[in-house]
Amino acid sequence: MKFLLCIFLVTLGLAFAFASGKDRCPTDFTIGYFYREIGCKPVYEEASNCPSHFDCSNYRKIHVIPTDSGRTTNVCTYKGTSYEIGTELSSSKVNPCVANCRCVEDYRTGHGVFTCASVECFDWHLEDENCTRLYNEESCCSVKTHCKGDEPLPTCLVDGKVYLQGQKFYPNDEPCKECYCQEGFEGKFEEPFCKNVACNVELHYASRIRDNCVPVYYGRQGCCPIDWKCPKPGKDQVVPNLGKSPKTTTATCKFGDLEFQQHDELNTTEPDLSCKCLTPPYLTCTSQPQV
Repeated sequence: MKFLLCIFLVTLGLAFAFASGKDRCPTDFTIGYFYREIGCKPVYEEASNCPSHFDCSNYRKIHVIPTDSGRTTNVCTYKGTSYEIGTELSSSKVNPCVANCRCVEDYRTGHGVFTCASVECFDWHLEDENCTRLYNEESCCSVKTHCKGDEPLPTCLVDGKVYLQGQKFYPNDEPCKECYCQEGFEGKFEEPFCKNVACNVELHYASRIRDNCVPVYYGRQGCCPIDWKCPKPGKDQVVPNLGKSPKTTTATCKFGDLEFQQHDELNTTEPDLSCKCLTPPYLTCTSQPQV
């Protein structure tokens, strides 16, 4: 629960930070961000610059295992590689804020899942307003402190604010990017200065993915899930689009035993939750608390 709350606060902050005049694809955020993290391939139709759907066939072969398939489920998978029970992931393969990831057997299902520790940083607010914590991309926590009067450092100007070399920032135009001010930065939010925010869905939510659940995001510009929506056989229903919105793809979304045409919706009892088939093959679920 604490982990979900943390992700919610980060995602909420990123969502409010988004203020860009650039043309954007709906798949730059929410379910599209999820697709890219798990390795699905974008598919384009009708000369559009935005994907109409994603090809997740290889990913689903690994993660979504039918109960009568005869395939083993007591392994863990991460970025297309299978790991036996007891195997520990190399720290070089994961985000520095995640540590000691080990493949274990879920006692409830017998499936392989990763258990990971979250790195705790004691980066409290500095009492001296003239001091700033500095970071680098290889460490989760601050690595040093720079104070007024110390040797001057190179700076970066981003969104009208000046950052010292080693300071983190999240660009308004790229809210799903985590950046570090470094010497040589010229305003382009790309490596080695910036990287995608790591949601680590395969590490933290393998069982949800295997159960055909879909991620839920805060608003339309979220990066990491704040919750998951799982199938409820016998209760879930398709709400047809009935031509209200034109389709751009014949690809469909799957949720449990149900199949959705593009723009069809899932009936939900939660007033703040919307689940639609916007960019197959997964439903796009967003939560917007009522004001």
